[in-house]
Amino acid sequence: MKTGIIGGSFNPVHYGHLELSEKVLSHTDLDEIWLMPCYDHPFHKENAQFSHRYEMIEIALEEIGNDRVKVSDFERRNNRKSTTVDTLKKLYKEYPSYKFNWIIGSDNLCELDKWKNYQELLEIANFIIVKRPGYEPKFVPQNSTYLEGEFRAKISSTEIRNKIKEGKSVEGLLPRGVIEYIEKNGLYR
Repeated sequence: MKTGIIGGSFNPVHYGHLELSEKVLSHTDLDEIWLMPCYDHPFHKENAQFSHRYEMIEIALEEIGNDRVKVSDFERRNNRKSTTVDTLKKLYKEYPSYKFNWIIGSDNLCELDKWKNYQELLEIANFIIVKRPGYEPKFVPQNSTYLEGEFRAKISSTEIRNKIKEGKSVEGLLPRGVIEYIEKNGLYR
């Protein structure tokens, strides 16, 4: 099974994440994509609880209705301190017949040297790198696919949280069901 993984905080999930999933599926030979929210992100300390972020992803995936895009609670079950290299090692151990591809934007590739054990990660990971305007990587790892194309203008979870905090509309940035969930649970206020 060829599986792509989009990791991150998903705080909250938004249309940029969903569009990325659909585009990567349509431009690669992946069988499926897992959206994998981290349990405890090493760089983002102001995340909503994992259960809220997970539930919002489930709601968002209902909207797109693509059974090839799934949400995974792997990091909650296996890797409470989230690092990509550790998660990938555990994935290979738990799913030995799978071929995993870590999906990142070229903006993240430009900062890969800040990731834990990034040299080891380069040895064990297959990357799908999505070009982001303004971010030209200095190198492309050997085991990688580089995708260029038209993607929705950058949507930022930080921007969404700030808008919610300020009482501004986030319509069109994330699915209606996710907006309702955020309002119902008083998130990001």
